Amino acid sequence: MRCARDRSFLLGLRTWAIALLTLAGPALAGGGVPCDCTWLNGAPDNPVPADVRAIISHEGGLVPLGLKAADDFYLQPGDIHKLISISAEALTSTTPGLVKARLELYADCDGRPGALLHTFRTAQIVESGPVGFDNLRRVSFTFVIADQSGPGLDPPIALREGAYWVSLIGLSDNLCPTGGPCDQTAWLPVAAAQVMGRPPMKISGVPTGVYNQYSYAGQIWQPLDECCSGCADLSFKVCTEPCRILHDSGGPDLTRFSRSLSGGPGVVEARTADDFLVPPCTDRQLCYVQTYLATNCNPPRARLDIYDADCNLPATFSPPITFEASRLTDTGQTVTIDGALLRVYSVEFWNFNAFGPVPLTLQARLNYWLSVYAVSSGSIAERGYILGALRCDQPPCPGTLVIRNPAAESGLAFGILDHTWRTAAPIGGFPFDIGFTLAVKPLPPPGVINALPACPVDFNNSGNVNTQDVFDFLNAWFTGC
Repeated sequence: MRCARDRSFLLGLRTWAIALLTLAGPALAGGGVPCDCTWLNGAPDNPVPADVRAIISHEGGLVPLGLKAADDFYLQPGDIHKLISISAEALTSTTPGLVKARLELYADCDGRPGALLHTFRTAQIVESGPVGFDNLRRVSFTFVIADQSGPGLDPPIALREGAYWVSLIGLSDNLCPTGGPCDQTAWLPVAAAQVMGRPPMKISGVPTGVYNQYSYAGQIWQPLDECCSGCADLSFKVCTEPCRILHDSGGPDLTRFSRSLSGGPGVVEARTADDFLVPPCTDRQLCYVQTYLATNCNPPRARLDIYDADCNLPATFSPPITFEASRLTDTGQTVTIDGALLRVYSVEFWNFNAFGPVPLTLQARLNYWLSVYAVSSGSIAERGYILGALRCDQPPCPGTLVIRNPAAESGLAFGILDHTWRTAAPIGGFPFDIGFTLAVKPLPPPGVINALPACPVDFNNSGNVNTQDVFDFLNAWFTGC
């Protein structure tokens, strides 16, 4: 089977489905977690009819080999989505007090669940009582990402545009082998027979020879049997916090790199920075940065510095604002630089609350510079390099051109301080540009939590009312804002 890119797109999705991505505005996930309802398939019938075509998705009990169902959702282009929660509605006969479930998140692979991205095991469970048949009770599961634990689950998960699949799997109470009743869980369909994207799919387990161990090796996700389930979506909701992509230069280019390392005494230190522009009219809050580092630092650590601009370089004498990396993910790639074998990491930053509860604000119409660097443990053998953006110099276009200033570099050499920024040397005959993605969101409206009190006359939100507000208003007026 041909798989598209890791973050593949749901080709052919109808435009009306895309319009539904923002149908609900701010909402509440389970447990009162505020979120943006990014995807809502629809609610099941209430009350549940006796002829409901719920889809079994369960491991153990009446399903000794395991059977998983999955349904898809779509994230709109242009945003980075901070995953808040995923909720689903189901029926279960599992013993009260022993109800539990697992939720799996998959990438899309040509219209089927592809690579397993994350597994969530901690759910907020709300039971609504018996439905009046087959010893079943209605239950809702909400998997809040902040409640999860395990590799790659905390801090938040960033999802890009495209199609994904979720699979809700009920887990047996394991009473059947001891003479108790055998249980099952069935995922409820939406009330109206409709499909956004692709119809749900299923995959069956195979014998393992070991009780309570399940395997789907060699099995392929298959369409549901429409004679029994109908062609209808399964009931679930995805809540995210979207951040608008402001800059995406692609990458990583393993053939283009520049030293970017912070160390201790005796370690050669260096920084590489690149710039981005905040469009006019509206200030923004920084909410996401992602780039790639090649390093042999153990354990791998990284930081981000944000600099003001001084013409076409970072400001030398203006101290940066520094943030710790939220997550470093080993990409599985390696590169050899100056004789050292280095692993390539995707580095993500989410937490930009540098000043208490207020995230970092980027002012409209300004250039800023960012520098991401590996943090050494002090060994003189440790190295750190930031990787370049894929370039687009001739068709077919594999990446992007430098659209503002080339990257800048500065360094400390064995304790000799040199903070002077200079334009980075070209690599391969082309200006060097860092491969990074940066996303922002508008400032929250007045009165919203984490927002500073606003004064209408304080046009630039500086906290002071003076003639600068008049000039900023006129400047915004004549630039068409």
